[in-house]
Amino acid sequence: MTDFMAYHAITVVFGAILAVTILSDAADPKLLFGWIGAVLVANWLSLTVTNRLHERAGTGTWPLTLVTGDAAFRAALWVAMPVMTFQGADPLLKITLLGLVLCVAAAGLALAAVPSAAFAWVGICTGAMMWMLWRDPFSYPLTLNMLPVLFAAVMVFGLFRLGQLVLNQSRTNLRLAEQNRSVTQLIEEYEHRGGAWLWETDQHHRLSYVSPQIGMILGQASSTLVGQSFPAIFGGSLILSSTLQKLAVFDKLEFEVATKNGARWMSVSGTPRLSRMGNFEGFRGIGLDITEHKLSNDRLVNLAKIDSLTGLPNRTHIRQLFEEGLAQAEKGFGQCGMLFLDLDGFKPINDTYGHSKGDALLKAVAGRLVNAVAGYGQVGRIGGDEFAVVLPNIDGRKAMEILAQRLIDVVSETYLIDQSQLDVGCSIGGAMGPSDGRTVEELLKRSDLALYHAKSDGRGIYRHFDLDLQKKIDHRLDMERALREALAEDQFELHYQPIVSAQKPQVVGFEALIRWDHPTRGRMSPAEFIPVAEEVGLIADIGAWVLRRACADAAAWPSHISVSVNVSPLQLLSSAFPNLVGDALAKGRLSPNRLELEVTESIFLTDGDGALKILKQLQMQGIRIALDDFGTGYSSLGYLNKAIFNKLKIDRSFVREAGIKKEAVLIVQAIVALASSFNMTITAEGVETADELKLMRDLGCHQIQGYIYSKPMPFQKTFELFEKKDTRSAIAS
Repeated sequence: MTDFMAYHAITVVFGAILAVTILSDAADPKLLFGWIGAVLVANWLSLTVTNRLHERAGTGTWPLTLVTGDAAFRAALWVAMPVMTFQGADPLLKITLLGLVLCVAAAGLALAAVPSAAFAWVGICTGAMMWMLWRDPFSYPLTLNMLPVLFAAVMVFGLFRLGQLVLNQSRTNLRLAEQNRSVTQLIEEYEHRGGAWLWETDQHHRLSYVSPQIGMILGQASSTLVGQSFPAIFGGSLILSSTLQKLAVFDKLEFEVATKNGARWMSVSGTPRLSRMGNFEGFRGIGLDITEHKLSNDRLVNLAKIDSLTGLPNRTHIRQLFEEGLAQAEKGFGQCGMLFLDLDGFKPINDTYGHSKGDALLKAVAGRLVNAVAGYGQVGRIGGDEFAVVLPNIDGRKAMEILAQRLIDVVSETYLIDQSQLDVGCSIGGAMGPSDGRTVEELLKRSDLALYHAKSDGRGIYRHFDLDLQKKIDHRLDMERALREALAEDQFELHYQPIVSAQKPQVVGFEALIRWDHPTRGRMSPAEFIPVAEEVGLIADIGAWVLRRACADAAAWPSHISVSVNVSPLQLLSSAFPNLVGDALAKGRLSPNRLELEVTESIFLTDGDGALKILKQLQMQGIRIALDDFGTGYSSLGYLNKAIFNKLKIDRSFVREAGIKKEAVLIVQAIVALASSFNMTITAEGVETADELKLMRDLGCHQIQGYIYSKPMPFQKTFELFEKKDTRSAIAS
């Protein structure tokens, strides 16, 4: 169509040039040049619009009204000059003008694909000739007067029929060719993939076609499957059979199949095939072997509830068990107790003998706790060297004290780890509901206060929550006052730990880590004062300070270097937080894409939807979002497919375990596969050895962070890393 339109426009413009040449002595030059300019512009616009319509509609239906109107306008514009100059011309010029108009009318042949446009063109040109002959004082023979009309009638009729046939046939051919090409490509794609397969049944649900892949999965030749009942080849799957009986479209129907090579999981989708009369003729659809996906998902779900080192319930799972036990107690089924246990002397052992023996010791402690608690409750590990015990239906405070002392005695016995005798103690704090509190949060805090009291009273003892623990609250108040002074007197500072590309040792960013040198207490651990700041409501002010300082510092780095800032759940859930981030970026003159906010899975514990909304707002500003310490706490699997995370950070515990346990390697592989499916960058944290570095690279991690490259460093020292291309040599120097 576009080629014919171009030919038509060229013909019309050429005819206009001839008209100007012929009328150069018979008409005003300004009028002639204005007319030919209008003809040129009109035809240029017509070609431009036609090309755009072709790109948008392809071989589909053209807007006939627009094309027809365009033809009519250009025809009227073209014949305007011959009509205006005809009467004053000499006889030879009149004959020439009539012939020229007749030739231009014949150019309507190029519009045959749009019959209405061709009719409009020829009709206007013919009408112009009739008008010229009728208005001329000279009397022409009737045959000359009728000749344009006969010419136009024959031409329009022929063009209309020819145009319809050509256009319809072209559309049909193109449509069929495109459909055949698409279908062929799709079939080849599915036939050559190992997981996806095609299937088709007749009206009795017997297979009329099935891809060879399903035969390989089931351990049978695909030719032997044709003619069999579709559900029967999967062991008579009831869910598939009942779905097929509905004779309706179904999508991603999942079921388990027993094969010669073990159980497999299938996902099947299908669409009914109907005859022209609307009668059901069978199904056709696709299937997929989703076994590996299922296994990976099961591992991740288990990972979200189980501590990878000890195999005990993790913090999240313990909390769930406590909630269930407390709910039963509220109904009148006794008391539900919670014990918090913290190992005394574990850190020196871990620092002296290394993480390997430290982990072995933790597993040995877990085993003793499980044996000692037995049927009284459930033991869990809540992180580091801290454990918890949920005691549903505990028979009062005295029973808790007896059990706690037994646990202290058992844990304190000497351990033999790799021919080394190791000794640790145990401090325990406890509370029970509903007598000591009626909510989970309240009882967890009071158990924690009791544990702190036990450690303060000399360790190796049990303390149950009571009002004397107000001293703990007083201590928190002292810490609150010290934190307010630290904010007012600018006692905080930021250190930065490099984040390095896994492919080549070059810094791609830094994680900002807060440090506090108290005037009298010395260096304060963030683990000590950040929880207090969250509890007393200062975390927002501290977080705002960290954001402002990190953005200002990062602006001084090269433009490709980003900065990561940890965000507390309490800080994130503030409605003003997105504005606070925007203000920090503006004042620091830092591009949003250079800021990365790190959140942990705990953000989804209280208000998951609210956290999701705020994270999306931040992401719309261009800020990157990272999920830190994945798998160590709350299961955020349901939120990974919300497209809110740009990065997933693998916790140090998995990095360390992957170097010594095959199961841990599989877990890391599952995490990497899951993150990759969502196009997330993967960072391995806490990498300390060359072996761990190589393993994380081989498993597909994109970035590395840890002591293998550098400890956190003051801001000024970060510039040394930009002076050398090799990050290791820069740090070593």
